Amino acid sequence: MEEKEIRKIWKKTTLGISALLLLMMLRIATATGTRLYVWPQTKTITVNLSFDIEIRVEDVTDLYGYQFKLSFDKDKLMCVDNDIHIPTEWTNWWCQENEIDNDAGTYWVAVSALKPSQPFSTEGYFSLVTLEFKALEVVEESVLHLYGTELVDYGTNIMTHTTTDGSVKILTPSVGDDGISEPVSGDELRRANIELAISVILLITIPVGSVVFVICRKRKRER
Repeated sequence: MEEKEIRKIWKKTTLGISALLLLMMLRIATATGTRLYVWPQTKTITVNLSFDIEIRVEDVTDLYGYQFKLSFDKDKLMCVDNDIHIPTEWTNWWCQENEIDNDAGTYWVAVSALKPSQPFSTEGYFSLVTLEFKALEVVEESVLHLYGTELVDYGTNIMTHTTTDGSVKILTPSVGDDGISEPVSGDELRRANIELAISVILLITIPVGSVVFVICRKRKRER
């Protein structure tokens, strides 16, 4: 093999290895980035029923405060309750905003740790807030959109992070759901009416028959 061909092969091999290493580095960087997201990302629920979602933070270092807003379709969903979760490191904290606005279809929360609290870090996830919703109308997809998000570290610096929205699918109630049963056919309805009529007749005739029997025995003894 000529020296020129060897150089070409070596150059192609080097470029391929470099590209592979770059892709691996990008994947690692993406996987370890701080993330704020709706969990579960997709939720399927029956209309008129309630369900919970969480807003989680993942892979965060030195978190000392946060705020975010969540928008939802006010015609399809109603936010009925919320619960803020505080890291154990935050022994002193202040909730600046904690507002549900069903007229606008928004939820807004802002929480900050105060001294002598320690900053919070985790390589996994931590649930910041749990929200309870009620499904109002059937819809194929209703988006839960995170916006206005800020994660603040111990030095009051805004931390770089990504956000992931969620969505809800609301179904029509079916057989087996609360308050829903199989439809009754005409034959079944007639059979049920006949059984009810027989039961009523028996309830009436048995006591009357007993009374007549007692009266007959009494008259027989008197004779």
